[in-house]
Amino acid sequence: MEALVRQRPTSPAALGEIKGLGRARIDRYGDALLEAVAGAPAPTPVEMEDEPVAKPTPRPKPAEPSPVQPTAVEAKSKPRPTKPEEPTPSPRVTTPAATQAEKPPAATLSPPPSTASDRVSTEEWTWRLVDRGFSIEEAAAIRGLDASVVARHLVWMVRRGKPLDPSAIAPAEVVAEWDAWMAEHPEGEAPAEPADRAHLWPLFRVCRTGR
Repeated sequence: MEALVRQRPTSPAALGEIKGLGRARIDRYGDALLEAVAGAPAPTPVEMEDEPVAKPTPRPKPAEPSPVQPTAVEAKSKPRPTKPEEPTPSPRVTTPAATQAEKPPAATLSPPPSTASDRVSTEEWTWRLVDRGFSIEEAAAIRGLDASVVARHLVWMVRRGKPLDPSAIAPAEVVAEWDAWMAEHPEGEAPAEPADRAHLWPLFRVCRTGR
């Protein structure tokens, strides 16, 4: 069943590529399996925030070319201008706060969003088959499980809120007999009949009481 969730086949031909599903089983139960796979949630991709783009470092301004030096004759004929003294720039004081502000923010990854579980439990696969009209015996054959294990799967799902009508696990006359027995024995004592369905009594009681 985990292979069905991973590959998510959409046709009988795709089902045939999954190990463990024979041709006879696909011919008989293929449509129900495809329907169950279609109802399974698809894995949700995890999104991450974009990393901040570092600002480009400005290139240093090229030095201006030096002026042409005058010739010796021109230097004698023209007075040399006195170059004014340039003020000495005061040293820049860097504070810890300023240094911290100049640092680019570190790239952070947001935590993956909380989503519902992408994996379908084995109990839910069993419940889906019975919910779509298969009997407990048929669901057991599809899953390759014993009928008592299928019944336990259904008990687990009903206790967690999944609906299941008692008519899906026993004929109408058996349901009527068990309803009458349950009214006379509210403490939950199991009936002796029908003996071939005694293992389904806990499931029937959960369907009626929810616990």
